[in-house]
Amino acid sequence: MKILKDLHTGRKKFSRVERMHFLQELEEELKVQMDLDIPLKYVPLAQKQMVEIARTVYANGQIVIMDEPTAALQAEERDKLFSVIRGLKEKGHSIIFISHHLDELMEICDFLTVLRDGHKVDEGPVGEFSVDRIISDMVGKELKNKYPKKDVPIGDVIMKVEGLSDGKAFSDVSFELHRGEILGIAGLEGCGKNEVIRAIFGKNQYNAGTIEINHKTYPNRIHSAMEQGIAFVPAERKVEGLFLKQDIAWNTTIASLKRICKMNTLSRKEEIKRTESY
Repeated sequence: MKILKDLHTGRKKFSRVERMHFLQELEEELKVQMDLDIPLKYVPLAQKQMVEIARTVYANGQIVIMDEPTAALQAEERDKLFSVIRGLKEKGHSIIFISHHLDELMEICDFLTVLRDGHKVDEGPVGEFSVDRIISDMVGKELKNKYPKKDVPIGDVIMKVEGLSDGKAFSDVSFELHRGEILGIAGLEGCGKNEVIRAIFGKNQYNAGTIEINHKTYPNRIHSAMEQGIAFVPAERKVEGLFLKQDIAWNTTIASLKRICKMNTLSRKEEIKRTESY
């Protein structure tokens, strides 16, 4: 991949023709399509990972380590990644694939190594393993019921979303969330599900519809949503959910400063105390 090699040597400006050649090389090597004019920070997470892999390909990395590469990917994006991994394997690259999704290990790996408390406890060809065996190795004992279903009573409606629209990413979205209930919102990348959740939290604006918490509407602002007891965990937590230059205590309490302030002054002692309790 000549243009990728030029990138590696420090060339910063490329003609439109060179960019098109780059796209063709990228499509041939990784079977993905990208717009090179978009700054990387605006590219979806799945494509960022493909850029990482492209960098590995042009650097001719013979051993590729992937640490939880599917953690924030949708099923379709995961399948594309697996296709790329198989292609790298066919070209002679060796891959270390780290994941807590055991079904993925069974699907994509040839050989498994299981660690517990920093020590290797089992290894062998993937065909010799079952998910139950891997789990037993990880926890040190046999688990007879991996996912016990607990009987939790479903209560009254705590949130009601009706006719929510932003005129662009989503329209006429309605649902109810009951106390004690887990509600899933599913869809392919770009279908608008992320924008809906951001609108509920006040991060994105909407121009039609209502959101009620305990039968009361609230303004389309993050502060108002937090006052209603809504918390938001973004998909890209490293980018949007954490202050990486600050410590764990700072990050844990930043959304609830009133609880650790005394006379409008931040109490470091209270901050540490609450963080340690969590």
